Amino acid sequence: MSSVAKREESIVVVGPEGMLELWPNLPETTRTSAYAMVKGVLPALRLYQGDGNVSRVREANPPFQLGPIRRLLARTVYNPRFEVRLTYEQQPYELADLKDQILAAIALDDDIITQFHDAATISGWIRDASSFREIVAALRRAEHEDDEA
Repeated sequence: MSSVAKREESIVVVGPEGMLELWPNLPETTRTSAYAMVKGVLPALRLYQGDGNVSRVREANPPFQLGPIRRLLARTVYNPRFEVRLTYEQQPYELADLKDQILAAIALDDDIITQFHDAATISGWIRDASSFREIVAALRRAEHEDDEA
């Protein structure tokens, strides 16, 4: 294998409270918690793809009913983790919308995104990006202590 392996096109995931991650693909299933299901974390995610579409989780069904007692317990002492199957809905997006979402996440960051570079630097990289691929490269660059990704 060549030392220069082609990187997979990533999914830029933007979620509530400043969540910003790169995923390798749109997963068919994911492991989550009862608390995340009660809070509606999965439907709040926006999964931006390089093909110009953004996906939202339309359905994420837990393996059991989350009735009132389980909902209460998930917020207190009993928060089981389990696998859910995901279905998505898609719609097109503009690059400017993705940049706005990322910049908003950076502004809400609590030292996850900005642990190696300050918010102004990363925001500048995002503003300067002219394609999805450049946005992914900027986010990968932000994940590293030095300026090389």
